[in-house]
Amino acid sequence: MVALRNPKYVLIIRSYIMVEQNCVYERTMTVTYNKGVEFYDYDEYMKSKRLITQVLYENKFPLISQYNTYDYENLNKADYYPSKRKTTTTMYNVTSNGKEIASTEYNSDAKEIIRALDKFTILNGLAEADNMSNKYNMQIEEVTTVKEKMYEADVGYTILMPYALLDTSNEDFHYQRLGKTMAISDINDDADHHSSVTTELVIGRYDAVLTFTINWDAPVKSTKANIEKHLVDMPEVLTAKVMNMVESLLRDTWELNEDLTVIDCVTQSNINTKAECSPAVISSLKKRQAEL
Repeated sequence: MVALRNPKYVLIIRSYIMVEQNCVYERTMTVTYNKGVEFYDYDEYMKSKRLITQVLYENKFPLISQYNTYDYENLNKADYYPSKRKTTTTMYNVTSNGKEIASTEYNSDAKEIIRALDKFTILNGLAEADNMSNKYNMQIEEVTTVKEKMYEADVGYTILMPYALLDTSNEDFHYQRLGKTMAISDINDDADHHSSVTTELVIGRYDAVLTFTINWDAPVKSTKANIEKHLVDMPEVLTAKVMNMVESLLRDTWELNEDLTVIDCVTQSNINTKAECSPAVISSLKKRQAEL
């Protein structure tokens, strides 16, 4: 109550409160490409998708895992090309007098089969318990087979990483890969003050959706020109190059109907505020502790 009646005291208390604010801008641009007709043949669709995935990789615009942290040179080629893989299979064959009578994947199951046959022969008087093994000579034979088989690339990744931009020289902007995002910074600014772009490509049987999510962690008081610079101008080369690459592949292998292409773009902002607790709040808490 004293604080409320004494403006000077209130000002002193407030001087201890540190407030930090920043504004996170997010611009999402979605490009939806349509075929006009659906892939009726699933194998044809997968063949087209694998070819697109392969050519994107060859041009340094590969689709990668969202957990990927590898440089381009260290990407697994089996994610983009058919590959030969060896498979090892072990079977347990149950034999009686040299003839196979059962086969199973597990040694324990093979032993169970022998026990069951032992019990069956004894119950039906086919052999005495003490000479059954000699008469039927039941054994377990372990057979291991190694085969080499061609496997197609899985083509399940959807994050597109434009590694090609890392090889380009630009007088204005610097590119750096940070996990699944590409960071873009002005060469004249601190690299910490960058825009980040996450690119996703989902290739369906009827449409393909390319999404750019652009983020900028900005000061609260930012000019319109600065906002446009970080959300529009800086990512423009990246978005344009990715769109050109994707569209050329969709035309060649996917029968793109360009008249049906739709582009949506939405920008939103969120202000984040962090304020340290004032000494008065902490003092009140300690007082309450003492009273309880």
